[in-house]
Amino acid sequence: MGSLNNAGREDKMKYQDRSPCGNLTLSDTGKEVTLAGWVDALRDHGEVLFIHLRDRSGIVQIVFTPEATPQAICAKAGILKSEFCIHLVGRVVKRVEGTENPAITTGDIEVVAKDLTILSRAETLPFQISEKSILAEAGAKRDEAVAEDLRLQYRYLDLRRPSMQENLIRRQAGGDARQAAGNARAKNGAFLERVRPYS
Repeated sequence: MGSLNNAGREDKMKYQDRSPCGNLTLSDTGKEVTLAGWVDALRDHGEVLFIHLRDRSGIVQIVFTPEATPQAICAKAGILKSEFCIHLVGRVVKRVEGTENPAITTGDIEVVAKDLTILSRAETLPFQISEKSILAEAGAKRDEAVAEDLRLQYRYLDLRRPSMQENLIRRQAGGDARQAAGNARAKNGAFLERVRPYS
């Protein structure tokens, strides 16, 4: 029983020490970071794989390359699909000039992966969750119409979309007394209160 508790504590520490994807900047260049989130988009160039990793704070580009990433990790990355939930460790680097992506706030940097854990896999989705494009020249937002009844049927997926997250955050930022307690809990980024309408 003691070894299980120690393992649980080690796992908890591993996940608590992660950096928010959307908060990484050029000042983090050279740092080793731990990230966790959903695979938002992928681009496979044979030996080099690029993914956009999304969490509540935003998106950052991750690179799996044979020059810097262990072969076993590159092989594991090869099975990633949209909405796989992953945990990874990597080093923040400045993007090569001309490859910056102004469509995302972290577009001046990328993270070169050195370790990867797949936390959960995803089946083919009923609609696309990603609203950002992995290519800068493709534009900042994808605008795909999704039927309202399909969005309601898969509400748990719909709430992952960045525009829906922004709506939830904006609603929570309101100043009424009921939300004051929720705002105090959310101040450190640990909680996001969701209020369902009455039926």
